[in-house]
Amino acid sequence: VFVFEEGYVSKYFRNYHAPAILSKWGKIAVLACFSGLFAFGIFGAVNLSVEDTEREFVPSDSYLKDYLSKFDEYFPSEGIELYITFENGSQIYESRQELANLASRLARRSTEPPY
Repeated sequence: VFVFEEGYVSKYFRNYHAPAILSKWGKIAVLACFSGLFAFGIFGAVNLSVEDTEREFVPSDSYLKDYLSKFDEYFPSEGIELYITFENGSQIYESRQELANLASRLARRSTEPPY
């Protein structure tokens, strides 16, 4: 016949932890802690700032830097949209090594503007 023996952790939770949390003051404390952490998380999420721009992904000697500065000069209120599209997008994860080497492959390209 199998006899169940209660372990130390189980005894602790049954005798001390559960009664403390289920008491009136325990519920208030748990609710206050949860509310405080939740409010702190919302406060942190609201105060997050975006620290990078698309310009940080463009090499410093690329013609795109000139294009972006001219765009800012002549169209200061427009902004710019940058989209990167991959052919066979569903297979992008199969070619992770090629993507990791993308910067080194593009570094040897021409830096002269096409215009």
